[in-house]
Amino acid sequence: MNNIPEHIEILMAQYFDGSITDVGKSELDEWLERDVNNQKMFDINAEIWEASSVYRKQEFDVNQAWNKVSRKINLEDNQALPANKVIPFTPFHRKAAVILAIATLGLVTYFLLQNSSESVTHIAENGIEEITLTDSTFITLNNNAELTYPNVFVKDERRVKLQGEAFFKVRHNPKQPFIIEVSNIEVKVLGTEFYVISNEDRNTVTVSVSSGKVSVRSLKSNETHLLTNTESINYTISKDQFDEKQEINSNEYYWHQNILAFKNRSLTEVFEVLENQFGVVIEYPSKLSKCRYSSRMKTESAEEVIKQLCLIFELEYSKDSNHFVIQGSPNCK
Repeated sequence: MNNIPEHIEILMAQYFDGSITDVGKSELDEWLERDVNNQKMFDINAEIWEASSVYRKQEFDVNQAWNKVSRKINLEDNQALPANKVIPFTPFHRKAAVILAIATLGLVTYFLLQNSSESVTHIAENGIEEITLTDSTFITLNNNAELTYPNVFVKDERRVKLQGEAFFKVRHNPKQPFIIEVSNIEVKVLGTEFYVISNEDRNTVTVSVSSGKVSVRSLKSNETHLLTNTESINYTISKDQFDEKQEINSNEYYWHQNILAFKNRSLTEVFEVLENQFGVVIEYPSKLSKCRYSSRMKTESAEEVIKQLCLIFELEYSKDSNHFVIQGSPNCK
């Protein structure tokens, strides 16, 4: 059914119940790296083991397992054992009990593979939401973002579809790359952290890399760009066109960490960021455009930033709901 060597089956069971040795773990890791199909079978069996209450115990009760086996086979002289009879538990019996557990997993795996093509669509309807996929990839969805993914990754790739904004922390697996389809492009990674913004209203897709490497490819023209740490690229959907790569603008991802960062930016640019991120309106004298501002701060409101700006540049502000009016002669040092 799955052609897993018996000694690997035992190592898998030991890994799942936490009893595996360092030597056994090294051997299991070597087997997993040998073939992408090995990793698939391991991931699926891990999901089944975790989902099954039978195998959630921290220690695998092999004695109980063997007692169940012994009742189903012919014992010597075909005699029923007395209730208080203790069965000698040999290494062979221990191995048989473990293989019985793995065989059960294999049977369930077979049926799971038949339905692995079924997909799940998750919509972040109640604000920012977090998802952990079966391969341990961690995803944070911004409000109203939509992610479609299979129940189980069983092919030679991990493919999902995204609409909206999301942060991805992808589990490293070079033999099974992680691919995101978004609008007319696909983002391919082996294991890294990055952001994807799909904004159909603005007719753009933005990919920004926090760490690692990501390739971004147009599904129409096949044009491909490689992004590394702190690099970002914009794609215009209607034109099937990429802009030049640029340094990541962390303020676009304020929703994920609640951090705003400015480096020698004009106050005009700062106000634009506040308006976009917090949905406020800010009125200010044009002469403020001459003032430059640098800061990195964790904040949850536009007013908190405006208070700091007024303190630094000796200004005053008034507020009516989400409408701010800034007045005064700035002290642009």
